[in-house]
Amino acid sequence: MKLFSKFSLNKENYFTLLLSLIPISFIAGNMIININILLLIFSGLIFFFKDFFKLKYFFLDKILLNYFSLILLVGIYNDIYLYLNFNDFYQNRSPFFTSTKSLLFCRFLLLYLIIRILISRNILNFKIFFLISSFCALFVCIDIFFQLITGRDFFGYGVDSRFRKLGGPFGDEYIAGGYIQRFSIFSLFLIPAFFSAKNNSKNNLIIAILFLIFFVGIVFSGNRMPLIMFLLSLLLYFIFEIK
Repeated sequence: MKLFSKFSLNKENYFTLLLSLIPISFIAGNMIININILLLIFSGLIFFFKDFFKLKYFFLDKILLNYFSLILLVGIYNDIYLYLNFNDFYQNRSPFFTSTKSLLFCRFLLLYLIIRILISRNILNFKIFFLISSFCALFVCIDIFFQLITGRDFFGYGVDSRFRKLGGPFGDEYIAGGYIQRFSIFSLFLIPAFFSAKNNSKNNLIIAILFLIFFVGIVFSGNRMPLIMFLLSLLLYFIFEIK
């Protein structure tokens, strides 16, 4: 409770809150995700617009800039090509369709750069983000277990007998495994990074139990690729932990 007892809505806590709501937004649905991301982007542009020109761009940043520039150019080229060679199809799918989609996709580049600026200014409180991400991943696992046992999850979503998959809180979108794989990774660093390291054996036991739950949750979700990515993440974690 001490973590939230001194919480006041200043600039730092505001951006921490927006970032920490992302794991919850994924469960709530696409509209909530987009609202959350747009709030984060527009707020970042309002408060830190000048920082975009002061930001020191690393090699990875330049790769991402080139990547999104390529996406935009391909979208524009695709619309021009369709207009010149398949004008009827171009008109039916609305003008500048691909260019517009490509431009909207570039919001993720803005999101990345804003988070880079927030990190460089030491504004974000990662402890809250890690806690919420870990809790949400654990909640999705428990929801999947409940759905497996009772036939319905906490939100009333049933099991479709045609698929060997469980959607949990995502309903007929079978992305629970990918969600667990992405957000459970923060649990690896939550205890060692933010809590006392005096009782390492106890901390290691908690981490082992959590990741056993996450592993079983991904298995029951039926998503194979997230399971492989999860095991690869664990392997990399232990390699770096030994070093």
